[in-house]
Amino acid sequence: MKRDPQKPSTLNPLVVLATGGTGGHIFPAQALAQEMLLRDWRVAFLIDKRAEKFAAQFPAPSNWEIIPVATITQGAYLKRLVAPLMMGLGVIKVLIKFIVNRPSAVVGFGSYVSLPPLIGALLLKIPSVIHEQNSTMGKVNRLMASRVSRIASGSNSPNFPNTIKWHQTGNPIRREIIDKIPPQYSLVANERIEILVVGGSQGASKFDMVIPEGIMQLPSDMLPRISITQQVRPDKLTQVENLYNGIGLKNHIKPFFSDLPTLMAKAHLVIARAGASTIAEITAMGLPSILIPFAAAANDHQATNAKTLETAGAALVITENNFTPDFFAVKLQELLNNPDQIRNMAEVSKSLSTLNAAKHLADLVEDIVKKEGV
Repeated sequence: MKRDPQKPSTLNPLVVLATGGTGGHIFPAQALAQEMLLRDWRVAFLIDKRAEKFAAQFPAPSNWEIIPVATITQGAYLKRLVAPLMMGLGVIKVLIKFIVNRPSAVVGFGSYVSLPPLIGALLLKIPSVIHEQNSTMGKVNRLMASRVSRIASGSNSPNFPNTIKWHQTGNPIRREIIDKIPPQYSLVANERIEILVVGGSQGASKFDMVIPEGIMQLPSDMLPRISITQQVRPDKLTQVENLYNGIGLKNHIKPFFSDLPTLMAKAHLVIARAGASTIAEITAMGLPSILIPFAAAANDHQATNAKTLETAGAALVITENNFTPDFFAVKLQELLNNPDQIRNMAEVSKSLSTLNAAKHLADLVEDIVKKEGV
């Protein structure tokens, strides 16, 4: 349940990072943790059960603990009834933790798991920050926006309520990504094109069906020029692998990639959803992309994220409605037949990156502690 390696001095200030179970929330928190540790802060993560699979990647020395939370507005009727009780228990647990070991600051990255820590910070008058990765605010961040010390935005032009004052920090990038950024994008004529497909935690099932069927429609003489690395759900793993092997396509198929930064560094083209953290890491690597925004994302924020890259010329965007094998095959073939366009997309993508976002966010945290800390 908890990882607790040798700690730095307890005299050092403590920052608590509250973050949910998707990579879109976890990775910015992880990047901030790395920066705060470099500044001699102690770091503790408060997460939900879904995030436990990411805990092994949290930087040492840092602690993590699961707190009880539940989604209030989704799920079966009984679950919605129990959710407020779970949330109350989470707040009580957080208050006890904060009284015993008072943090200097609390940072919430969205999702319901950040609600109890932010409420605890409010009740105990602990400086707090919300980091919103997307251009539109999630439910918890909207609820707590007027109650925290600062709002940090991952977007350059967020669509936040007019009453909210925000600071543009960008979306923090993990050191694992920054350390693997190639010196320059390279796509040599007649070189095999490395395509990386990452489905994310939401809506990945459609990738398992559409992308393999679309690739099967490519001209046979194009297939030897392609190598595909794809994240696939476990129940579809054998099916997709057999399909690619059947057409002689070089492939690397797994349900989960623990070495994603390395794979991104080798890729020439990324096919992905359009979560804010995904886009931040794609642009940090300077990669061209085909983005399929998850239509069911709250406030359709992924479509807004993707539009920014499409307008700039860094990505090709396919809407969920148009994401069929036929349409995908046509668009992919057009792109693969135009390597100059791919190189131009890579150049634009690199220009959109914000590599120092973690430092900006850490500066914001330290600033509120100096002004509001007790």
